Amino acid sequence: SNLEPGETHTETEGIELWLDVDGPGIYNIVACADRIADSGNQGGNIAEEHESNNCSTEAVFEVVANQVNFPTYDFITHSFQFLQTPYYAGDQARFGGYVKNQGNSTSPTGIRSNYKVQCPGTSLIQLADDGTDAAELTPGASIWEETLSSVTMPNVSGSCTAYFCADYQGAVSETDETNNCTSFPFVLQPRPAPSLQITRFEDEVGCCTTNTGSKIRPDIWVRNNGPVAPSSNVTVLYQIKSPVATGGAWWNIGYGIIAPSELPPGGTDEDYMEGGGWTIPSNSAWKLQWHTVRGCLRADGSYPAGDPAQGDICATYSRYSKQ
Repeated sequence: SNLEPGETHTETEGIELWLDVDGPGIYNIVACADRIADSGNQGGNIAEEHESNNCSTEAVFEVVANQVNFPTYDFITHSFQFLQTPYYAGDQARFGGYVKNQGNSTSPTGIRSNYKVQCPGTSLIQLADDGTDAAELTPGASIWEETLSSVTMPNVSGSCTAYFCADYQGAVSETDETNNCTSFPFVLQPRPAPSLQITRFEDEVGCCTTNTGSKIRPDIWVRNNGPVAPSSNVTVLYQIKSPVATGGAWWNIGYGIIAPSELPPGGTDEDYMEGGGWTIPSNSAWKLQWHTVRGCLRADGSYPAGDPAQGDICATYSRYSKQ
C-alpha cells in the first residue's frame, strides 16, 4: 500500500520451518523494505534517498532436533539371595530377588525369570522359574520374586554359583539384553549319609491269618538316625517266601517309596507297599502254609538288593493261609 510521509505500516509473514530450514542449526531472519528478492541490498522498485537502510537488524534463532520419546524397557535383577540356605550337596534351598524395570515405559507383556545353578562338573541347571505381570513392571519399579517351594541342589560338593535372570524367555525387546542376570557364589559340603532303621514291620490287616486269594499289604516304619535327610527317594523292597510255593526262595512282590522330606534327621515315616498290596495265589501250594514277608532297605537310602548279606536292613513278619 502507499505510505504517507511519516507513516508506519506493520507486516506479518509466517515461516514454515520444515520447508525453509534444512536441519538443526543457528539461523537469522532479516526484514527488508522495497525488496521483492535478495538483490544484495541494492535498489528496489522505488528510488530512495538512502537505499542502504532498507533492512532490519538480524533476528537470530536456533533450530534443534525433535526429541521423540520412544518407549524403552530394561530389566535387571538385584538383591538375589537364599531364603533357605543349603549346606550339603543335595540339600533343599529357596531363592528370592528383585526384578526391576530400568526403562521409561511399562512392560508391554508379562515376563518370566528363572533360577539356575552350576556346580563342579555340572551344566547350568534350571531349578525353577516364576512370572511377573506386565502391570507390575512400571518404569523404575522393583518387584520381589521368590521360589515358594524348595528346590534340590545338585548332589555335588564344591564351589557353586546361583543365577537369577529376568525375562529369560526373551518376551520383551530391551535396550540392554546383557544385564538381565545377577549371581552369587556358594559352597556345598560333601553330603553325609543318612542312617535309616526299621522300627516296626507288620501287615496292615492285622495278625496272623490271610487266606489264599486275599491280599496282604506290608506296613513299615522307618526312622532316620542320621544328620541329614536322604538325597533322593528311599525304596523299600517287599518280598515273600513260602516252604512249598516258593521253595524257600524270596520272591519280590512290590515296593514302596519314601520321599526325602518324609525322613528329616530324627524323623520316622510309615510306608505301605505301592499298588494296594499283593494277593496270595489261590492254589494248593499256598494253603496250610506259613508265609514270611520281608521288607528291605539300605541304611544310606540307596536302592536295596533284597538281601541282608549284601548290606540291606530287613525286617520280617509271617502270615498263615488256612485255606
